[in-house]
Amino acid sequence: MNNRYNIRDALKLAIVFMLSVFQPALAQQHTTAPGYELPDLSQDSSITSLHNIFDTKITSGISVVGLGEVSHGAQEAMQFKKRMIQYLVTEKGFRKLLVEFTNVDLKVLNAFLGDNEQKDVSQIRRLVDHAFYSSSMTIQTTVDLMTWLKKFNLTHPGDPVQVIGIDIIGMWPSFSNYLFYNFLLPFDYTSAEQLQYKWSSGVPDSLRWLDLKQWFTQRSGILQERLSKAQFEQLQADMKDADNCAVYNTLNQTNYYKGGFFRDSIMADNVRQRSTGKSIIWSHNVHLDKEPTAMTFGNMTHARIGAAYYTILTDFSGDANVSVFNKDPKGPFMITKEFVSQKQTAARQLLKKYHAANGIFFHDDLQKDKITVKMNNIDAYGNNSLIGYGQAFDAIVIFNRLTPVLPYDQP
Repeated sequence: MNNRYNIRDALKLAIVFMLSVFQPALAQQHTTAPGYELPDLSQDSSITSLHNIFDTKITSGISVVGLGEVSHGAQEAMQFKKRMIQYLVTEKGFRKLLVEFTNVDLKVLNAFLGDNEQKDVSQIRRLVDHAFYSSSMTIQTTVDLMTWLKKFNLTHPGDPVQVIGIDIIGMWPSFSNYLFYNFLLPFDYTSAEQLQYKWSSGVPDSLRWLDLKQWFTQRSGILQERLSKAQFEQLQADMKDADNCAVYNTLNQTNYYKGGFFRDSIMADNVRQRSTGKSIIWSHNVHLDKEPTAMTFGNMTHARIGAAYYTILTDFSGDANVSVFNKDPKGPFMITKEFVSQKQTAARQLLKKYHAANGIFFHDDLQKDKITVKMNNIDAYGNNSLIGYGQAFDAIVIFNRLTPVLPYDQP
């Protein structure tokens, strides 16, 4: 009898001992957020940190990486993209930067970046102003990135990085000027004079486009004879973008959602055609979201190439004061607007559960930890909504606070 009680007491002691040893370890698993510390992106050394975090995630089988921004006007998101692009170019061999902007606007900048005879980087600010006019990308971070790309291209003359546009909205008047002065005027002076006279009294963009489209259709045979194959194919692509811009403008006036879906479908097609080799996409979160029911070019790209598409989005856990377009036509073009991160977002859940105000997190780790992967979505005009259901991203970069994009450094 005594032996039986001794055995029972021994078992109790053993159980107590095991709990005392393992319980702290189990508890510790739930005190640290399932992610990585966010490096200081103002330092060049942050590229090494990004390498350590993403090296095994972005494998050789990934050909398209989408870099998203929760707001077009958030300085922190821009700075992260700059560093991530530097990492992807130097360490992973990516050579195309596809930007949510029209390709015709980026042609001069891209030509300069790829011209090894031009070495004066002081021109880049002017080229950035020309390329990204009327947007939140005419900032010092963009100048710094393009300067870095120019210097990279000069040291890699046979393997340059190209900057290419994929969007269609806002093509006018830059496209009409580009077509008129680069093709119509030098190849058909008589028609150029006639159209210039016709337009002098004031003609809306839609009618100018119809005139230019008719001219291209009538003169395409002559252009094909005089231009190289590559030049003519590029002109055809530009004309297609302009035609799609006209369709988008019509759709958007009658149905905002149909217009948005059409725009994303065209950007998806442009990504397909222009992402030869390894490509990086610079865009807003809402376009790169690859959740299966999302009507985005991110989802369309994922449906086409599967796991070869990898997307990294951004968000904030605290407050944001970011640059947005001013809805008042009488006021300044851009203003700043304040937001608080929505409670349903992954960023707020991580803050509440782990006091993790910022960091880099991967979707699979958040899913295992039962963190809902919803995100803030601040559009260009300062409306904040929720996006992100299912596997909307592969990784998310969370900042505590967002601040407005920084103006140019003073000379």
